[in-house]
Amino acid sequence: MASDQKRPAGSSRLVVDDRYRDLSGIGRYAREVVPRLSVPHDILASTSDPMAKRDVLQWARLKLKRSDVLYSPGFAVGPSRAVQVPTLHDLLHITHPRDDAGRMHALYYERLVKPLVRRSGHVITVSPTSKRELQAWLGDEVTVHDCGNGCSPRFTIDGPSRSADRPYAVFVGNLKPHKRPELAISAVAATDLDLVMVVPDPDEARGLAERLGLTDRVTAVSGIDDDELAAIYRGGVATLVTSEWEGFGLPVVESLRCGTPVLYARECESVAELSSNDPASVGLGGEAHPREWASALSDVASSGRRAEATEDWLAAFDWASVADRVSEVLRSVQRDGEQRG
Repeated sequence: MASDQKRPAGSSRLVVDDRYRDLSGIGRYAREVVPRLSVPHDILASTSDPMAKRDVLQWARLKLKRSDVLYSPGFAVGPSRAVQVPTLHDLLHITHPRDDAGRMHALYYERLVKPLVRRSGHVITVSPTSKRELQAWLGDEVTVHDCGNGCSPRFTIDGPSRSADRPYAVFVGNLKPHKRPELAISAVAATDLDLVMVVPDPDEARGLAERLGLTDRVTAVSGIDDDELAAIYRGGVATLVTSEWEGFGLPVVESLRCGTPVLYARECESVAELSSNDPASVGLGGEAHPREWASALSDVASSGRRAEATEDWLAAFDWASVADRVSEVLRSVQRDGEQRG
């Protein structure tokens, strides 16, 4: 058992799928939440890749009992007698399928994830936006639990800033179409600022910058730790979150915690929910033209405004609090498990 606490009498056994830690986005969530769970639990006896197609039919999952509860910090599910409580961080592949792989992922969600979640009656997510989308997708028979998301304590106003010869804006994220990195680059191109991009593939980012005529003013980096990323945020005049859709929007929280305001698209509900808590940040409506982003960015840069989000709001993104909320959901599902035994 992975916890020193004893399982309460009359409750079912909790099993945790702890195979996500080496992944990127979900991996960070798993690394922070699973060790902080306050519910006694066992670890799923499997080392297979949860992202692999063959993981759908997995012996460790198949042999679980009907009274067991299987919790996952990610989306992987499959045939099992156990009640499965996955974490669906977003519905990106449902709302924005962009290629054959994305459409196959959408089919996986529709044909496998949806019926299994409906059977369990519970699913965990990370934001009010994702909760609304999941509730509409799953129907009223499923309880969607928004347990929130966390942010590393490394992201604070206090600390070193990245040294730079010229003022710069910041872009953090991958280069998928819904994040609209071209908009961020084009906006900076119409200003006197540089752009620091923290991305998984710096070569792809530099190639995109070259196509948009901003090669000399773009620095693309990857593989940095939280301290280095926090220094980049602190040194920036603003962070550009140009996404048209996000399940959460972690760069918003990281940036605001470092004192750097955010320019964001108001159409992106999850990001707007986060950014609106800071009076120094700026939302741009609809399909704003790069010139509008450039004008807003220049205004923020010239004013020297810094983020002013309240301490109470920033404190909500604490990993221990997220783990506490997840633990309470799992206790509730466990208490129902005796009736299934």
